[in-house]
Amino acid sequence: MKKLIHLMVLIVVLLISTGCAKLEAIPFADWWRTGRHEEFGVVSSKQQVSYFASHELTHLSQIKRLCDLFNNPPKGK
Repeated sequence: MKKLIHLMVLIVVLLISTGCAKLEAIPFADWWRTGRHEEFGVVSSKQQVSYFASHELTHLSQIKRLCDLFNNPPKGK
């Protein structure tokens, strides 16, 4: 089970680093281009990336909690 968790964390890290490399390639002016989001209306690329960055941080803390649970399961389980 620990190997599976470590593999999942590695995959998440690889996906994030790949995404970051793609974001770094975006020309500066393109960060202010806008599009229409179904829920939020008109948003810039910068706004959308900022939203997802904070959203992903939430998932990282969830992954850490799961790893902690697998490494230190509650007694009696």
